[in-house]
Amino acid sequence: LLASTPKIARATLKAASDYGLPSVEKQFRSLLDDESESTETRVMALRGLLNAKVNDANALIDKLVSTDNVELRLEAVRQLATTDPTRSVPL
Repeated sequence: LLASTPKIARATLKAASDYGLPSVEKQFRSLLDDESESTETRVMALRGLLNAKVNDANALIDKLVSTDNVELRLEAVRQLATTDPTRSVPL
């Protein structure tokens, strides 16, 4: 479904992100790492990975709190505040 029309792909990505479906982890990682993807898509991919409770969630957040992409960085800080509030205070 991610390869279909942009509207269907966005809806599929949002649903998978909201529910943290582990079966799409590989696709989420690919979307998150692809700097040519829209920020909205990359943020949804991050949320999907974190909702799926991937093993390296903290490493993903740590990497993204220093990214140049402001919206992606803000989402990482929001997620950090949720998962580990004491670490997010200095940010």
